Amino acid sequence: MQARLVAAGMRPIDNVVDITNYVMLELGQPLHAYDQRKLRGGALVARQARRGESLRTLDGVDRVLPEGTLVIADAERALGVAGILGGEDSEIREDTTTVALECASFEPRGIGRTATSSASRLVRERGARVLLELSPSSSPSPFRARASLLREHAGAKVEGVVDRYPNPRRE
Repeated sequence: MQARLVAAGMRPIDNVVDITNYVMLELGQPLHAYDQRKLRGGALVARQARRGESLRTLDGVDRVLPEGTLVIADAERALGVAGILGGEDSEIREDTTTVALECASFEPRGIGRTATSSASRLVRERGARVLLELSPSSSPSPFRARASLLREHAGAKVEGVVDRYPNPRRE
């Protein structure tokens, strides 16, 4: 798996993150893993960034997010820029024991605006991937693939799944 990630231009990190990236490359669906201990309020939501909201991203850069940027957040703060780049505070670490997995389908135009915004400068491989119009109904498949690999290679136990799709679109 690590050799395939390297061949695809990605850096292997650890088994949880590598599995997430591997499934993303294989199925084209952006995925992210969070250290559950770092989530405030115990939930993940997609919402727009608030005025003046900031985030230290996985590349170690402190960013003030443009208002309206789509973010993944917990009950109190942004944890990552949706579909593009995660935040440092909730990243998987060596001592992580409980992981929250996020597999979402985003509206490509909104992610495209975020990915190409000169203010955010977050053009990333994930941003390019999410610009593909993926069917929201396909999100459970990458989640199942990732959960299966996590059980097989990391001894994971899946303790629950939340599938929230408040406004299903016709396909």
